[in-house]
Amino acid sequence: MMEIIPIILSANGVMIVRTGMKKNDKVTEIYFNEADSIMYGRTYNTKLKKQLRQLAVDYPDQCKISVDADTDMIEFEINKNRLTFQINPELSAERKKRLSAEAKKHHNLPLKNKNS
Repeated sequence: MMEIIPIILSANGVMIVRTGMKKNDKVTEIYFNEADSIMYGRTYNTKLKKQLRQLAVDYPDQCKISVDADTDMIEFEINKNRLTFQINPELSAERKKRLSAEAKKHHNLPLKNKNS
């Protein structure tokens, strides 16, 4: 018997696939070696999938994707120059507080008062 995958269209027309998978099972894997100029991978990450789809449209020679319709996973091949990794040091409590205050000021959000 064939499994039926529910598909929902959001208000903006984006197709949402309900896979029934748990978040722990929705992994992103990226493989590469130092000799090749291509990275290979697969992901369930919505933001990354959106970026990969756009990159594949804008630069088809740099990024190739295939979509698994049953699970909504994307497999991709991408030029190493198009993907970067960034490792950030942990922020001190003082710096987190300062950055939070600056962001709230910039976005006109009220600062939390410890007395309230």
